[in-house]
Amino acid sequence: MFVHSEVEQLAPIELDAQTVESYLATRAVEENSKRMGSCRLEDEGVVINTQPAGAASNSSMQVLCDSFVQAFLTDDGVATLHCLLRECDASLNDIAGVLCRFIQSLETTQEEFNDVRRRLCRVTMQLHNTVGAERLLHNAASRFVVPPELVQIIVHGSEEELGQQFKHCTQQLLRYLRHFTKEANLALMSGSRDRAKSVGVDTGCSENEGDVPNVRFTEYKMYAQHRELLSRLTVRACMKAKRFLSKKIASLGVKKTNVSIQQEHVIKPHAFYAHLLHEAKTLLRPLIVSRTSNTLHNVTGGSSGMDRDSPEVLPYRIVRALHDELRSEYCDIMSKLYFERIRHYLMTLNSMEGSTQTAPKGISAWGKPDATPWVTLLPLLTEEEDSKSPSYFELGERAAILSAVFSPPLVPTVERAKWRLHTFEETFRSLNMLLCDAVTHEFLFTFMFFSGDMSVCVDVFKPTVQFIVNYVSEVLLGQGNNSSSGIWRTVRDQYPKASLNTTCRNDCYGLLLLIRLCNDFSSLMKDSRRLRCLEQFYDSLLLLLWPAFQQTFERQMRAIRSCDVLSLARAVMRLASTQGITEWAKCVHPMAKRYAAFSTALVTIISGCGFSVAVDAGAEANSASADEDGRRERVGNVAGECDQGEGLESKNETSNASEENMSFSELQRLAWRAIEAERASDKAGSAARFAVLASNLSFMQLEMVRVLKGIGAHLAGASRCEEQPRSLAFLLNNLHYITTTWHLTVRNGDTSIFGEDFITLSEIEASVQNEFVQMVLREHFSQMHRAVRLGMANEVLPAASAFRERWRSCLDDASRTVADLVLSESHRDDVLAQFCKELLLCNTQFHSCVSKALGEGLDSAGRSVRTLIVTNEHLLQHMRTLAAISKDEDADL
Repeated sequence: MFVHSEVEQLAPIELDAQTVESYLATRAVEENSKRMGSCRLEDEGVVINTQPAGAASNSSMQVLCDSFVQAFLTDDGVATLHCLLRECDASLNDIAGVLCRFIQSLETTQEEFNDVRRRLCRVTMQLHNTVGAERLLHNAASRFVVPPELVQIIVHGSEEELGQQFKHCTQQLLRYLRHFTKEANLALMSGSRDRAKSVGVDTGCSENEGDVPNVRFTEYKMYAQHRELLSRLTVRACMKAKRFLSKKIASLGVKKTNVSIQQEHVIKPHAFYAHLLHEAKTLLRPLIVSRTSNTLHNVTGGSSGMDRDSPEVLPYRIVRALHDELRSEYCDIMSKLYFERIRHYLMTLNSMEGSTQTAPKGISAWGKPDATPWVTLLPLLTEEEDSKSPSYFELGERAAILSAVFSPPLVPTVERAKWRLHTFEETFRSLNMLLCDAVTHEFLFTFMFFSGDMSVCVDVFKPTVQFIVNYVSEVLLGQGNNSSSGIWRTVRDQYPKASLNTTCRNDCYGLLLLIRLCNDFSSLMKDSRRLRCLEQFYDSLLLLLWPAFQQTFERQMRAIRSCDVLSLARAVMRLASTQGITEWAKCVHPMAKRYAAFSTALVTIISGCGFSVAVDAGAEANSASADEDGRRERVGNVAGECDQGEGLESKNETSNASEENMSFSELQRLAWRAIEAERASDKAGSAARFAVLASNLSFMQLEMVRVLKGIGAHLAGASRCEEQPRSLAFLLNNLHYITTTWHLTVRNGDTSIFGEDFITLSEIEASVQNEFVQMVLREHFSQMHRAVRLGMANEVLPAASAFRERWRSCLDDASRTVADLVLSESHRDDVLAQFCKELLLCNTQFHSCVSKALGEGLDSAGRSVRTLIVTNEHLLQHMRTLAAISKDEDADL
């Protein structure tokens, strides 16, 4: 049996009635099985139970019950176990009662927890709504309610020096003003519920909860009050900023100060206050909604039915007046400053210019000795007396300015210390270089300081550029210098050493150099620096310079067209007698020398000005490339292409729907197409004048060839001058001199700068040279030439006999004729070579004629071809001998 301690250990085990009954049934089945297995088998075989299955089961159950009763009656442990089980059952019933009461307590607690959870959800939702409402109110207050500290600092802050605190407060003030302006613009555009939802004003009511309208913020009385407060504060801040900036700008007018340094270190750090005035003017401008297009429009006082003195317009008018006053003060100070300094610089350089009659023979403005003196007033190309050297028509040292166009401007102190003089075109170049640099710096500063207002730079330099235009008109071109309102009367007392240029208006090279400089500096500003501030300035200068240059050029053109050929022919004879030249055909006419130098100088000046075919093709290619989408990515660099105006005011205006729907690539393509078209038109305007000048040079070339032909005809003294070799030799020598001069004056032999003129003149020279060679051949080998050209068979054999007997003497005479009539040695060799080639070709054809005549039996003496002709080998050998003799004679000389 179990002891008490073992029973206590079994006490915690929970057993129900079903478990105990199952256990007892299992034990009975096992004991019955053991009893049946211990039975003996009868007759050494298996005893087959022939009883039915039900009887066997009942028998087993009966045996089991009997054995249990026997065991229960004989064993005390079973009774004790029964008692213990009864006690356990009682204990388990008590435990079940306790558990039932505990479960009831848990259900009560769970219901209380659910109530607490529901109360927490309601409280959480209330708190979340409260926080959201507080956040919305805080955001609205932070955007629209001005803090008292900000008002105090702006109203009572010091005006002597506006510090970082005032700057920070004005930034906050602008932020408030932007919010108010944005809210007002949206309210004007739409007042419906959709507009309120798009702005973000949530009233907490859905569409299904009833028709509860959303009230716009602009309809509250608080909005009008704060709007008025913001306007007053903005006006007060702008007044302080304007007074502060006026004091700073006034420092720019102090004498002997560097304006650039003052702008960078005194004005530029306070650019925020200028931006304040500009943005405040934009934000305070009243807006109305157009009934037709449903867009916003800026209005000013007195327009669109709005009272000029209404409270809404008055702050805007005050701020606009402050902004305009600040702009006017800056323009007045800087315009006077630049005007005085550039005028002083210009008149100082004017007083240091060389003589207006001839160039100085000492050190030139570029530091090189001026070996060839030049004149500003060129004589006529057809002048009979050779009183002026043809070298006067050369450009000389004046061409050096073309390679130093963008060099630093002259410093008067340095030039005066070195006792150097310079030309008026160098004064013009230095002035424009200084002006372009000053305009570039001023544009960058004013563009930044005045928030993109590009008209400030134009107004600053308006008096200066007008003075320069008047200076060119009166001092250089002599137009209206006697007028009482002219600039010369106002500056001649202040600058007594300055003088009027009396020859510039007649200086063909000087005027064209000034035109070239205007073209280069205009291209520098428009193409390189992307600024168009000086576009009208250079257009005005070109309108003055081109007519003056055309007059000087037409003067030479009229002289060639109306020249007296007979007088020019006499000049050649005088020149030949003066120089001891026995053959007048070898003389180069002074007019040809002057024309060569004149045309070379003009072409040198205008080369690279954009009238060539290559430049036009490049411009067309650039214009075509602008049609490709996304090909360029430099739209932001085009600062100078913007329209002049108030810059950033258009930021707050609503764009049209068509512009909003356009893609960036399409806008980029259209912008570049407009830019390229404008550039093409600008280049076409300047290139057209240079193209016209190139055409006039071509006409002058044709006139020059015509006059030289006439001179040769008069010098030949025969009516049929084309048959005289001297007339052709004279024309050939003059043409060769012109082409050689052109070829020697260009770099690396590149004659493309002359365009078609060089090709045309070279073709004319080749034609004249061929005609001259044919005439020499016809003169010295007349019988052979006539037999070959005319094909007369009866003259072939006599011509062959005569040619065989006299070919050496005729060839010697022809060589002497070429040597006597052709001026240049190298050209003489070329002519002789061409003559020999023509002679050999004619001799070859003559051989055929002789063979044909002998074949027809025209020779009664029975001679052979070999006895009648002279081979080309003999001719070549004799030609080589003549060439060697000529070289020896030249070496002895």
